[in-house]
Amino acid sequence: MTGRPAARTRCPACHGGDLTQFFETRDVPVHCNILSPDAAAAAAAPLGDILLAFCRSCGLIFNQLFDEALTAYSESYENSLYFSPAFQEYADWLADHLVEAFNLHDKDLVEVGCGSAEFLNALCERGDNRGFGFDPSAPPSRFPRVTIVPEFYGPDHAGHPADAVLSRHVLEHVADPAALLTDLRAAVTPGVAFYCEVPNARFVLGDLSVWDIIYEHPSYFAEEPLRFVTSAAGFAVTDSFTGFGDQFLAVEALAGDTPTARTPDPGDLPDLVAEFATAYEEKFRHWEHRLAQWTSTGARIALWGAGSKGVSFLNMVPGADDINMVVDITPRKHGKHIPGSAQPVVGPEDLAAQPPETVLVMNPVYRDEIASILTGLGIDATVEVV
Repeated sequence: MTGRPAARTRCPACHGGDLTQFFETRDVPVHCNILSPDAAAAAAAPLGDILLAFCRSCGLIFNQLFDEALTAYSESYENSLYFSPAFQEYADWLADHLVEAFNLHDKDLVEVGCGSAEFLNALCERGDNRGFGFDPSAPPSRFPRVTIVPEFYGPDHAGHPADAVLSRHVLEHVADPAALLTDLRAAVTPGVAFYCEVPNARFVLGDLSVWDIIYEHPSYFAEEPLRFVTSAAGFAVTDSFTGFGDQFLAVEALAGDTPTARTPDPGDLPDLVAEFATAYEEKFRHWEHRLAQWTSTGARIALWGAGSKGVSFLNMVPGADDINMVVDITPRKHGKHIPGSAQPVVGPEDLAAQPPETVLVMNPVYRDEIASILTGLGIDATVEVV
């Protein structure tokens, strides 16, 4: 159990103090996407606490107990989704869209937090561009069009060529998103294109994607606070939209001359926040009951998805530690162990030796894809979205 830091009393987006606490959970894995080589190391994975607060001024949701010192990213961090055809289809669409929307041809592109740089490479290939991925934990580039810079991108790189800057699933990982966006704006000249993508807080709240609440995400953005914090940093927002089954939220913008932002009307967010705790408890108890039923009958259950949703479910729901088949299509995860609950991760083909009766799918986007894989393996299992 970790030491409990003092709760933050100011919103990291607008710095307001009108906060409503609405959800708390203790002792969750600090990193859902760092799997361990053995069960003992997984069981000893560092833990942290989550206390979500809603800013009634700008609409941001954030973990008041987040301690950045607990989160250390390295090459062992594995959150690539590219082994999924469903995700690849989305990524292909997005790359085509951005090349057209920002006229990315023969340009210098910067991606902040590029990871293994598959997406940056796709943009470079489509538009004959040059890619620079800034990421201290990224592995060496395996793409000839992409250069990995193992540093944080910011004002010190103001002289680096950049016609467009991209930040995909980075902003939700930092304790001070306003400061990060201000640093990005300080690194570029007016008119540079900017694309930012984060998980969609409205999907988490309204569709009860409760397993997306993880320690490594200190901030949760709906459209209003994302547009606000982007504009306040000095980017002129030109568009915002959702994608990937409404699970992702994005803004497109151009670097402006001066910051321009008004504190937004949070819309229906106060109502969604007010209803969330009760709805979460109902969903939590439902799955606790289902797992207890399966355990009592000796049913063979597999959970598909060793990412953040799966790790959250396995660690948060009583009885989930009895699930001994955790499946993922990402080869680099096979043989590793889930942080906290410590189950080993196997590949789909490993299910054939002891076929499950029920497969729990952690993300509805992948349901049909997973059902098709099971059919191809000759496994006749009930597929349920958690």
